[in-house]
Amino acid sequence: QLVLGKDALQTGIALLPISITMMAAALAGPRLASRISPRRIVRAGLLVLFVSILGAMASIAPSLSGAGFTVSLAGFGAGVGLIVSQLGNVVMSAVSEDQVSEAGGVQGTFQYFGASLGTALVGAVLLAGLTTGFHEQIRADPAVPAQVASQIEAGTEEGLEMVSRPTAEAEVAKAGLAPQQAQAVVDAYSNAQIEALKQALLVASAFALVALWFARRLPGTPLPEQ
Repeated sequence: QLVLGKDALQTGIALLPISITMMAAALAGPRLASRISPRRIVRAGLLVLFVSILGAMASIAPSLSGAGFTVSLAGFGAGVGLIVSQLGNVVMSAVSEDQVSEAGGVQGTFQYFGASLGTALVGAVLLAGLTTGFHEQIRADPAVPAQVASQIEAGTEEGLEMVSRPTAEAEVAKAGLAPQQAQAVVDAYSNAQIEALKQALLVASAFALVALWFARRLPGTPLPEQ
């Protein structure tokens, strides 16, 4: 939404595949759990999530409009839906009826905590990768003189933000660079954005693999629906 300059409606439409498949998988999960163990369902969801994140990495582009990216979003939603569908069932099956409220509260708290922590970590990787990648690109571009590259690095050493290309062009124009140099700097920033997004997705995929290991502790037999 920020980089491509989309409004909230356009962003919602682009992310619609996630919502649709997540809802479908979340509804199917409890039915599957009556025949398949939560451990297998969650691990299957994590594998789908992992593959979908890698698919997003491979298909990510400045427009984000390719079919591969849409399919990856759909897979992402399906994976999350399968995982989430089992959490409540497993937690509630592990406590007595008089502890259900407390267990639900603890589960919700840790879900929000995990989402916040994950967003912060992946966001930090994204912004760090953006700054580092941008500096590497302008240093390697022959269209940007070494002195100009050094000045740009010094001015952005505290970090860059994710902004749209028109915004980046406007900021570069204020610096008074020659047209060729300005174009090279904006291109370097746009390329760094894509690479930073891929790095952030790689970290997210690593979380999915780590979760696969922890999922071995989940029940290995089907549980009744709650």
